[in-house]
Parts: sequence; C-alpha cells; structure tokens
Amino acid sequence: FGDQTTSWSSTGNSIEMEGYGFRDMVYILDDYKTYVISKKEIIRVIQNHADNRGRGRLNSSIKLQITPHIRGLLLSTGEDFVDNIESVTGRTIVLEVEPEHNQAIGKACKDMQNHYKGFIPRFVQWVISQEDWQENLKARVNSRIEVFSASVTGISNGLRISTNWALNAAGFELFCNFAVHVGAIDESRCSELLTEYEGIVKEHLQSNTDTLKAQNPAALCWSILEHQISTESVIVDGLTEQSTDSTKLSSTVLNKKTIGKVSGDKKSVEIFPDLMMKHLVRHYRELDQSVPFDKDNLRNALVREGLIVRANDKRVAKQVRYNGGRVQAWQFDLTEFKNRCVEVESD
Repeated sequence: FGDQTTSWSSTGNSIEMEGYGFRDMVYILDDYKTYVISKKEIIRVIQNHADNRGRGRLNSSIKLQITPHIRGLLLSTGEDFVDNIESVTGRTIVLEVEPEHNQAIGKACKDMQNHYKGFIPRFVQWVISQEDWQENLKARVNSRIEVFSASVTGISNGLRISTNWALNAAGFELFCNFAVHVGAIDESRCSELLTEYEGIVKEHLQSNTDTLKAQNPAALCWSILEHQISTESVIVDGLTEQSTDSTKLSSTVLNKKTIGKVSGDKKSVEIFPDLMMKHLVRHYRELDQSVPFDKDNLRNALVREGLIVRANDKRVAKQVRYNGGRVQAWQFDLTEFKNRCVEVESD
C-alpha cells in the first residue's frame, strides 16, 4: 500500500537493525531469492530472530556493543526458500502460495487500508482484558502442541515444529473469536474456520514430515555411501575383500579414496568425517546440486539415531592413527555399518 518494505537484498546486519524497531509488530521482508543473500546469512538472521537475540559484536574498546535483533513477527515473501535445514525448518512456517491474483479482493483491501491500523491494537486490548488471559493462552498452546506432535513423529525438530504451529493456531483461534466479538462473523462461521484450519495444518505437517524424513542427512549419507562403496569410489580399509587386497589397490589410490578403516579388533568401523564429506560434496557436485547438509547436521542426525558409538567420555569424535598420523574419526558398529552400506550378494 505504498509503504517501503525491507528486502532480503539488504545485509543481515541492517535487516536486524531495522527489525529491532518492530517490537510486537509484523516485520515484512520482501522477495527472498537464493542468489540475493547467502544461505549462511539467512540462517543466522532466522536463528537469531527465533532465539530472540542478536549477533554479538565488540567495539574498538573490546566491549560488547548493543546487539539489535528482530523484535516483531517476521513475515517473508520470496520465490524460493532455504533447503530443509534443521536450524531453519524448526524455526519457520513455510507455505507455498499459488501466483494467482484476486483483483476484487485486492481492491477491497486497498480501499479499507485506513481501517486496518486500528485492528491490532484493539485485538491486543481485547485479549489482555480477559480474566486469566495468560493462563488460558498457555493452555491453548499446550493443547495444540499435543495434537500437532502426533503428526511430526520421527523427525528431530518435531517438538519445535509442532510448537510453532501451536502458537499460530492459538493466534488464529483468538482472531476468529475476536471476529465474532466485533460482529464480523457468527459462531457457526467461527467453528467452520477453526475446523478448516486444523485440517490444513495437519495435512501440511504430514507432508512436511514426509519431506524431512526423505531428506534426513543420515538416510541420504547411507544411500550415497552404499553406492560409492559398491562402485569403489570410496574405500573403508578392511571392510571388503577389495579394500584389503593390496594386489588390486596401490597405497596411493587407497589413501586418496579411503574414508575410514575397520578397527584392529574387527568390531567397529572408524570413519573419517572430513574425508567422507569431500566425497559427498563431489557426489552432489556431479549432480549439479548443493549438499543439503553439512558435517554438523550429519553428525547430529547420526547421534540422534544412536548410530555413532560414543567414547567413555561421551565424545562423538575420537582420535585414531592412520597413515602415519592421527585423524578425527566417528566410530560405528561393524555389523550395523555393513547392513547399511555393503550390498549382500544372494546365493
């Protein structure tokens, strides 16, 4: 309606600085495109916003500066969005909107724009004027978390995702009740809207959960490793007959392809994560795709599934000897690793 909205083409620092002034308001960021802002920067902005904090900075006197952050509700538009990364999916609600325009509704909204400025203040006043409104709001949110959690089982950020939607649902329920209060709709229409809303959310959650499960870093990693090991694109020293046959593989080729080794007691596999990630990056590069996860995402997914064998001090990584030096390694049970990554030939 003629207002100047902030764009994702601005730097992350300026986005947060301007968003600091939008306390308890809707803060609109327009036109996100993957090539406009780096993935690293948008993840930082979203994480800081969801965690209600800014990016810490020091001044020339080595003192902590004021760290502005977005204090309102961030609403963004865009042609695309960040890939399904845990730190983003657990902090956002992403909806695909068809690029169709209802000109009549748009004109009606524009004609009424001067009336909208009073809606939020009156809505907020109505909510907080009710007796025990805080306890009632918490009860609404908690009941929705319980309902929505059933639709996001089996994914790492299920509780955070269901909580986001529970907050959204509580807000929508209050909105519908307020619409009844001011006479915009009746009780029957309010009930219809709430039923329709809950159905939409459950369908969206189920679809989103299926997508996240399909893009689980651990599942993707196992699938790629199985292919690379079978084609000898990578080698786990001692895992297969080929990897232990020195007549077939020179030490130079072995070192270049090796991403891990079987332990001396033959009970576990020690994978070198940095070397493995290089081969995973190469795999996606050959497909002209970006890697949908990083080493930390992969490690966290493997830990959640209980696949990495932790040391006695609970550390995920351990130092092992290899090729005359010491390298960082993740340890897996040998039988479990073979079940996931080595094709078993049938008789």
